[in-house]
Amino acid sequence: MHIVINDTVIEQKSEITLVGVNLDDRLSFSSHVRNVCRKASCQTGVLIRLHNLIPTSAKLLIVKFAIDYLIS
Repeated sequence: MHIVINDTVIEQKSEITLVGVNLDDRLSFSSHVRNVCRKASCQTGVLIRLHNLIPTSAKLLIVKFAIDYLIS
C-alpha cells in the first residue's frame, strides 16, 4: 500500500518510535516492552555487581531513578 501526500510517497515502516513508545505496524507494544525489559535487566545487573560496594540507601536511590527513567 502506498500513501502519497502532495506528490510525496510516504515510506511504510515496520516499526516507529513515537514520544518514546515503540509501535509496530500492527500497533503492538511488544517491541516497546522488550526494550523496557532490556533496560531494566541492564540496571539490575549493575546493582547486582555493586551490591557489596555501595550502601543500601544508595542502591534504593538508584532503583528509584531507574524506575522513574524507564517510566518516562
